[in-house]
Amino acid sequence: MKNFNEVAGKAKRVFTYVFLIAGALFFNAGICSDDDPLDDLDDDGGGSAAGTWTMYNTDNGYPGGRVKDIAVDTKNNVWIASENGLHKYDGTTWTTFDKTTGLPSNDISMVAADGNGNILIEIGSTTMIYDGKTWKDISLKRGNGDPIRLSSNVIRTPDGHLWTNADWYYLERGIAHWNGTSWSVTSDGAGDWSHTSFAYDASGDVWYTRGYGAYGTTGEAGGLYKIGDSGPTLARSYSLYNLSIDSKGNKWMTWGSTLIKLASDNKTLTDYSKEKVSDEFELTGIGFTLVDDKDNLWTSLNRLDPRLVKYDGKKWTFYPGPENVQGMGGIVAMDSKGVLWIAGFDYVYSFKTK
Repeated sequence: MKNFNEVAGKAKRVFTYVFLIAGALFFNAGICSDDDPLDDLDDDGGGSAAGTWTMYNTDNGYPGGRVKDIAVDTKNNVWIASENGLHKYDGTTWTTFDKTTGLPSNDISMVAADGNGNILIEIGSTTMIYDGKTWKDISLKRGNGDPIRLSSNVIRTPDGHLWTNADWYYLERGIAHWNGTSWSVTSDGAGDWSHTSFAYDASGDVWYTRGYGAYGTTGEAGGLYKIGDSGPTLARSYSLYNLSIDSKGNKWMTWGSTLIKLASDNKTLTDYSKEKVSDEFELTGIGFTLVDDKDNLWTSLNRLDPRLVKYDGKKWTFYPGPENVQGMGGIVAMDSKGVLWIAGFDYVYSFKTK
């Protein structure tokens, strides 16, 4: 399992919600490697391939509700946080957890699955855990008793731990770490800068990006950081999102809707905003990045005929999107069978290669 970047990109996130509410199309850009894989593409975008799309809505089983987050557990069940409850899909049956089953509200903003098989959710300022039988309140509290909110930018590391941003409604923000039994929150001096995405490298080190907070920010407190370091690896005065790390140590991120890459030397930065694959394809409008367990990098191209894009280290492959796609954002997860689960507004798509 590589960086599933369970978003909630996924996005999980205020940034993603802006895309969804605005009705922005989901699919976004292509990218480039050190060996310039753009050269591998032919005039019509190159490398086109077929895949299977399945749409889940209220007509074919999805219980409904605006999608806010997606997670995949250790048994390959797909969990969807929505405004109409928490939905579980085991490949055959949909099950909903909501007020009728004991939750305090139907509006679920975050879902994550740890390495012990537990499901964690966020409802308002309440964090709850489900062990397969019962729900328990495990909310974090500040020193004055106020609740600490968690974002939907959650990753699960190989040790089964979870990492995410804490307290995105306050001027003080921190990094929340779930070790399988309890939370800990540490401050990295981010102030109002939010921790927008997390990923881990081949050594197991956890990295994260920072983005603007709700009250405005100044200085170069944005950028890319590694847990345990005293300062940024890449300092920036603007927001970074959608971090994914491949096995070579390249850090793929987005700046606004532009793809950038910090090479494994942590010095060489490439900005692809001016690159063009052809007269038809431009490298702009990124909605997510994701590295799968075969080290393929997935992203998306924002067009009237949206396409998924996969980079295998040598060439790019374009997968035409489903017909009549509407309002897809950056909330995405991949299950253990290599199936991508992608949020629409109040529906979900799955995609698998043929």
